Amino acid sequence: MVQLATRGYTLFISLYVLMHFIGSLTGGEELSTTLSLLGLAAFITGYFFLPLKQAWISILLVVIALIVHISAGTSLIQASMSGFTVMSGLISLLLIVPMISWVLEEKPYIESVINFAQKLLNTSRKFYFGMMVITQIISYFLLFGSIPMVYGMINDFLSNQKGEVWENYKGTALLRGFSLTTLWVVSIPSFIFAVEALGASLGLSILQGFFISFVGILLSVLFSYFQERHYGVDLTAGIQEQLAKIAEQKNRRRKGTGTHSNSACFL
Repeated sequence: MVQLATRGYTLFISLYVLMHFIGSLTGGEELSTTLSLLGLAAFITGYFFLPLKQAWISILLVVIALIVHISAGTSLIQASMSGFTVMSGLISLLLIVPMISWVLEEKPYIESVINFAQKLLNTSRKFYFGMMVITQIISYFLLFGSIPMVYGMINDFLSNQKGEVWENYKGTALLRGFSLTTLWVVSIPSFIFAVEALGASLGLSILQGFFISFVGILLSVLFSYFQERHYGVDLTAGIQEQLAKIAEQKNRRRKGTGTHSNSACFL
């Protein structure tokens, strides 16, 4: 049963993605009903093989959505059909994020950036600040896709640092960084909706939100200091250890390049 549900889920998701791109290219709204039905089928079949521990969040969201629709007196069928159609807009984002990760894995871009700014990131507080800033910058382009992307980058850099304290360190920086983007990043839908609904000035809203976000980053860095003291672990030592490894690898590459150049000149 589980294997059959898995195959059905894969089939419905594949058709859902295919119909999304066909509808986007042709501009045909008549495919929206088919797209919604495929999305609903994929959503339902997913519960046949998804463990309850992993499914309870989505179930809770569904229950909340049902309560909201029933309280508002809106058509549940129409809202569901519209919701699965709108959800297809995430497909492009879900495809772009892995592609960017593949590009970053081709060459050591992250190591180069960190090595270039290692004096600015050589302590746990500075590195925490840097993670939050990078998350906010990438959120401009990838929205919530910046969370897994930046996490993958930082996880590769701190690959030798394991444990609850490191996961807490990385996770809080990324989640706090992204949550603060809702105050000033124009590509965040909730920010634009709030500005439009309140009739506020976009430029002034961005400036105010940026200032509050910066204050929030500083408070987050302060909280991370107390959290580090609570765990009793020196995170700065681990970060400097990784920076030293990157510097050593860079020196090896330079020596290797110099050796090849001297050999070529000799020949």
